[in-house]
Order: sequence, then structure tokens, then C-alpha cells
Amino acid sequence: MINLFKKKDKNALSDKAISDILIYYTLNLFGKDKNEVIEFCQDLDLTEKEAEDGITSYLTLLDNNCILGIMMENNKVFKVNIWLNNKVSKTDQKNLEIFTITHDSEYYFFNLKDKSVGRYLIAFESKIY
Repeated sequence: MINLFKKKDKNALSDKAISDILIYYTLNLFGKDKNEVIEFCQDLDLTEKEAEDGITSYLTLLDNNCILGIMMENNKVFKVNIWLNNKVSKTDQKNLEIFTITHDSEYYFFNLKDKSVGRYLIAFESKIY
């Protein structure tokens, strides 16, 4: 029997788990410079913001209304954020925990409610850069 009442994951992007999207950008962008980020993300409508503390952010609204943030310092990506539509799912949480365990020496993992924008946030930050 087909479950017609199954809840749709509002954080999923084109039927891909949002945790997979975060991992994808983490693995492909950490340590890259501005030109490499722009080239890699050429299909995204990136908005650049520079803060007084020297951190440059590239932000884009994904098709699922989640927000992807790529943070750079000294022209190197050191953090990738995704602001979610809803709290992270149990499946995504498990996926991210497994990735964190297997990459413990490389990344810090964040899963919190960002009160400044009122959204849940998942992120990886480099321990290296």
C-alpha cells in the first residue's frame, strides 16, 4: 500500500537530502579561493557580502528556499552553512553525524537555531584553514 500521507522533507532539494548537499559543498569548496568558488558555483546566483572582520560570504537561495552560505577568510573557504526551512530530519542528522565521525580531524559540525534569522542552521567549519 502506498503511504499517501507520508511527510515530505521540506529541507530536501530535488529529492536529495539536505545533509548530502552540505557534504557536497563542504568536500568541494573547503580551502578554495574566490575564483574557484565562483567557477564551481557558476549555476548559482551568489550574492557577495564583506564584513568588517575580513570574512567574505557568498549567499544564495536554493530551489527549496534553504539558504546556502559559503564563508571565506584570507581568500580561502573555511565554512559552509545551510539555513533550513525546518528542523533537521533524523535521517539528515544521522548522515551528518557519520560524516563528522569519519572527518573528525578536518571539520567542526554545527546544528543549531540561528536566532538572528529565526532558522535552523547546519554547517561545517574547517579545523585546518
